[in-house]
Amino acid sequence: MISLNLFGNNISDDGAAALGKALLSNQKLKILSLAMNSISDNGVKELCKNLTPVELFTEQEFTKLRESVYKSHYGIFNLPKEQLAPTPSTPSHSKNPTPVQSEHPNFALPPLPQHLQPPPDSKKAATTKKPPAKTPVANQPSSTTNTTGVTLLEWESRCERFAPPEVIDPVLLNPKKDSRGSSRNPSPTPTKAPLKKGAKPEPPKIDVQPIEEEKPVVPAAPVPLFKVPGNSTLKSLNISMCRGVTDASGKYLIHMLSINKSIDRISFASTNISNKMIQEIANVLNERSK
Repeated sequence: MISLNLFGNNISDDGAAALGKALLSNQKLKILSLAMNSISDNGVKELCKNLTPVELFTEQEFTKLRESVYKSHYGIFNLPKEQLAPTPSTPSHSKNPTPVQSEHPNFALPPLPQHLQPPPDSKKAATTKKPPAKTPVANQPSSTTNTTGVTLLEWESRCERFAPPEVIDPVLLNPKKDSRGSSRNPSPTPTKAPLKKGAKPEPPKIDVQPIEEEKPVVPAAPVPLFKVPGNSTLKSLNISMCRGVTDASGKYLIHMLSINKSIDRISFASTNISNKMIQEIANVLNERSK
């Protein structure tokens, strides 16, 4: 499917957000019409977000999106499925149980490209012995070629995996104190001069230190693990007669158009976008065509 017309379906911002997520995995749709719906600036924001690169924070998110991309490109029925071991369909006490091949819910996708695989564990790599190199056999498929009948998509070459963040020892950040708060290099205790005869000893000095207030622990911001490309096939977007669309949507569209170079036609007639904002959007499109 390369064209989707949802004119006058009373689609809300939630529906626009769902369509935006679908656009992230769909790399075939070229024309999308959402004219005369109940979409506002929030819905346009969600659409634009998935038309630009998106950051993912877990392996599960990327695996799920990758499978959706292949399903969208090839179709569910054109992808092979992983097979489990045969299971008997007749009672276990039967002498000749009939084996039945059960299907695994996951699709057999091509191997993950090298640049998207997790980095090897340095400790395991140091202790694990490498197997001896095997002599290449003629006509033997490599790990990057498709061994499941599914060609590796160009979408994956535009995905990026970030390096894991370095873990810094908190002791290194404050070398004066160890993890228990005590000084690593305490200053030597001064020696007292011997008392003269008849002199009264001075009362001991009590070193009173102000109590430091404990600062609240601010949780660290999540670190993205992947960066995936947004939809790069959509050519035309129609949001005409969506009365909730204002100049805020215009700013989202300008930001999206500055990154996504595939969209060359946007229709927003009978919206609340001002003429000034329309001119700014037109300038962005004209600048790209030069």
